[in-house]
Amino acid sequence: MKTAVICPTYNAGYLWTKCLEALKNQSINFQMLIIDSGSTDNTVELAKKFGFKIITISHSDFNHGGTRNYALKHLDTTPDILIYLTQDAILASKDSLKNIIEPFIDKKIGAVCGRQLPHIEEKMIASHARLFNYPSQSLIKDRADIKKLGIKVAF
Repeated sequence: MKTAVICPTYNAGYLWTKCLEALKNQSINFQMLIIDSGSTDNTVELAKKFGFKIITISHSDFNHGGTRNYALKHLDTTPDILIYLTQDAILASKDSLKNIIEPFIDKKIGAVCGRQLPHIEEKMIASHARLFNYPSQSLIKDRADIKKLGIKVAF
């Protein structure tokens, strides 16, 4: 399956190098596109150093959904699987992306969320939210779960 990863960035900070290293060391081939919205730190330079494709937009043009859709138009090829990451997501293993796309073997699967663990320095409320939304046990949810979980069914 052709896979693409899109990561919006803006002044990605001290975790950015770890994020890029984890992406570079993945066990599968994938297109990587970073869409930067006017970083004034070394975010873009680091991404270039790692060899990833970068497009830039002005900071005022950033929009969570619109920016991600705009990035789709700049992929080299149309992927079968599209993964969106955030600039502070540090993939836990070399097989993280492989593990995210694996459930799509089942044709009934339409979306997959990888588990997000809190960073060590996060405050307790942020840690609790991540642990609640992304439990250690994998789950498959469908429309029937909306009555019970509401908006949380997406996690």
